[in-house]
Amino acid sequence: MSEIEIRDFELKDMEAAVRFGAIGMNLINYVAEEKDLDKYAHWFFDYELNRATGGKSAYVDGEFAGVLLYRMKREKRKYFDFKRWLKNLWQTLVYAQDPHGESEYRDTNKEFLRKERRHQRFDGEFLYFAADPDRRMQGIGSAMLKAMEKEVAGKNIYLFTDTGCNFGFYEKRGFTQHGCKMLRFSFPHKEVTINCFMYTRHF
Repeated sequence: MSEIEIRDFELKDMEAAVRFGAIGMNLINYVAEEKDLDKYAHWFFDYELNRATGGKSAYVDGEFAGVLLYRMKREKRKYFDFKRWLKNLWQTLVYAQDPHGESEYRDTNKEFLRKERRHQRFDGEFLYFAADPDRRMQGIGSAMLKAMEKEVAGKNIYLFTDTGCNFGFYEKRGFTQHGCKMLRFSFPHKEVTINCFMYTRHF
C-alpha cells in the first residue's frame, strides 16, 4: 500500500479539490443539469475556502489525493481573498434565490446548529472534506482525520453532511449524529431527495 503524506493545503491544488468534491459529495444533486455542475462545485469550494482558517492535504506517491478545510474560532482566515469573496458573494446571492433547495439546505444546517448550541459549545467546524474518487478505500480520509487529531486535541468540532456523501465514515470514527431532516429538491427534469445530518466529535 502506498504511503500517505499529509501537508498543509496549497492553492495550486484547488482545481483537483473542486473535482474531488463534485464527485465525492454528489453535488450533481443540487443543480438542475450536469452543465451547471462545474460552476456550482467551484462556488461551493470557494465559499468554504474563504471561511477556512486552515487546511490539510493528502498526497499519495507525490500526487494530491484529498483535502480537509476547517474553521476554528478566534483564528484568522488563512486563504481569504477579496476578489474571490466578491465573485463568490454574487453567486451566493443568486443561489439564495434558487427555488430548488440551496437556501433550504443552509437553513436546515443553521437550525441543527442553533439547537445543538443549547447543549454544548463548539470550537470549530470541518468545512470541506473530499478525497480522490479514483483512490477509494485507500485510507486517505482516515489519514487526514488522524493528522487533525493532534491539531484539534481537546476541541469540540461539528460538521454538516447528507446522504449524498459517505456519512457512515464519520459514524465509524467517533462522531455523533445530531439532527436528521429529509429535503426534497424539485428541478424541471428531476427530483432529488436527501437526508441532511449534523455530526459532532470532541477530539
